Amino acid sequence: MPITADSVFRIASTSKQFTAASVLLLVEDGKLGLDTPLVELFPEFANMAAFEPTVRLRHLVSHTSGLPDYLWTMQLAGKDDGTIYTLDEVLAQLARIERPLFPAGERFAYSNTNYLLLGEIVHRVSGRSLRRFAQERIFAPLGMEHTHFHDRREELVPNRALGYDEERDAWVLSTTPLELVGDGGVFTTVGDLFLWAQQFRGDGHGPQVFDAEARALQLRPFETTSGRNTDYAFGLDVERIEGGTLVRHGGAFVGYRAELVHCPEQGYGCAVLMNRADGRPDRLADDLLRAMGCEAVGVEEEGPRGGPPEHPELPEWVRLVRGVWVADDGAPPMRVARSARAVVVERGGETLRFHLAADGELRTEDGAWRLEAQPPRPDSQESSHVVLHGPGGAVVYRRAGPWTEEDWATFLGTYRCVELGCTWVVRREDDRFVIDTPGGGRLTGTIEGSGVVRGPAGGMLARDGSGRWILESPTVGRLTLVPTARD
Repeated sequence: MPITADSVFRIASTSKQFTAASVLLLVEDGKLGLDTPLVELFPEFANMAAFEPTVRLRHLVSHTSGLPDYLWTMQLAGKDDGTIYTLDEVLAQLARIERPLFPAGERFAYSNTNYLLLGEIVHRVSGRSLRRFAQERIFAPLGMEHTHFHDRREELVPNRALGYDEERDAWVLSTTPLELVGDGGVFTTVGDLFLWAQQFRGDGHGPQVFDAEARALQLRPFETTSGRNTDYAFGLDVERIEGGTLVRHGGAFVGYRAELVHCPEQGYGCAVLMNRADGRPDRLADDLLRAMGCEAVGVEEEGPRGGPPEHPELPEWVRLVRGVWVADDGAPPMRVARSARAVVVERGGETLRFHLAADGELRTEDGAWRLEAQPPRPDSQESSHVVLHGPGGAVVYRRAGPWTEEDWATFLGTYRCVELGCTWVVRREDDRFVIDTPGGGRLTGTIEGSGVVRGPAGGMLARDGSGRWILESPTVGRLTLVPTARD
């Protein structure tokens, strides 16, 4: 059926700005404070390590809470986006987490858990569901007649565009029975998103939800405890450009993709909604802006001396350190890659970016980490080992050896995931491995090197000295797999 301007799409994480706006309205009402501890709003989380009193409302809004992403914790426990599960089940699974990804406020880590909890906070504080609250305070005042938080899976939506994916050269429906909202769940049209974007202008173009002070707060990026800007405001990615601010947020879930990008000061922007899983609305949005002559050029932040930051080109020897490295002292493995002007290190669920400093050393911009490569062996073009210097001291790494049949023998089998309380079965398919989770779930991964594999949730699995495998993931943190049987 032809898509029109009135076709209704699920916009996935682009919904987060409406959840954040609902929270901001409650802050304006004096019913919430950004420094309210999370355990005051969720007393059932009291005395649980991952939900320490230091986790506050502002940490949820800014994705600096350190809480793991519930979509991944549920999927790893055997419940994916095609499974029906409730908020209570999610909260019970989160309560099993023994520690956060990092101390609250320390750094930015995008997590759907933050906004799922914010949606429930709106419910608990206002006494109304997020759907009803947003309808009364945002959608109805702005005339967004085709927009709602979709919290009833059986509900029929007029003019709804169904989501699609492609499997084995055939189109299939791609939808979800989940009724959870906050991190996503908004159904809307491009016309309604235009009305929403108008209210950011604050110059009389249509009705306004917020006054000037609240609008400024809505577009003000949060900072970490180190004082570094996160570029993330109230459910919005915010970037300074010539002549104003570029505000955007994308979304991707099941067979839907979305992107809303606009410049309030200059009054231009576009919304791109798609109902196919292989769509790239972000690229199309940028193409549309360029076609309108509105290409956004970011303004570089000032460096420590008032000038733009300098990132000199990396020396040629950096190519020698690309690959997977392991340590003998139990430290997590690290994967080293090279971009145009940085060395990117994945380690322990964290990504570090190293630039060439004035003294010729590879350092992170905050100076907390330094990467040192030892000279290559006489008979090799590869470095013999690298040393990672950080807050905890220096760790010496050696390059991971090739994956062998012995590695397969020690990897395949059945494991108990301690933190999630579920069982995984690891099996081999050609040169890849598959993890079967409870309920028929299936996750895949790739081999990285001896004792190291690229696992689920964007993390790396590594074998420790006791026969266990440890998953270090940027989305779920550290998971321990204890073998219960071998194939």
